[in-house]
Amino acid sequence: RSAPACQDVSFTVTLVSVDNPALIEIAPVISSAGTLYFTAAPRQIGNAKFRVDMVDSGQVFEIGSTTLGDNRAAPRFFTLQVLAINNAPSFLAHDVFCNQDTGMQKLIFASEVRAGGEHE
Repeated sequence: RSAPACQDVSFTVTLVSVDNPALIEIAPVISSAGTLYFTAAPRQIGNAKFRVDMVDSGQVFEIGSTTLGDNRAAPRFFTLQVLAINNAPSFLAHDVFCNQDTGMQKLIFASEVRAGGEHE
């Protein structure tokens, strides 16, 4: 449910745990509309757990030992799982030359031969 137009909301995202410290290139942020933005690091896989705190701009009053109002939601948690993809293999091709009438040849045609990726 959306917040009333008279109050602004903001989110704070905090990393709780991660199994691969290189997993996240740009840390997650959440817009006031609730959209999550982040960038996973290239060629990294793993899991990260985050805590999300939300506050609104509503006023909280303290009268003596009594607090009136509450502008903080209970914290929520989510897990971000970055999965492996099937990257294309790659190689460099080289022109090959040979003399005529030399029989079977053993020439280097390809170098930097790589399978699709280390996490596949």
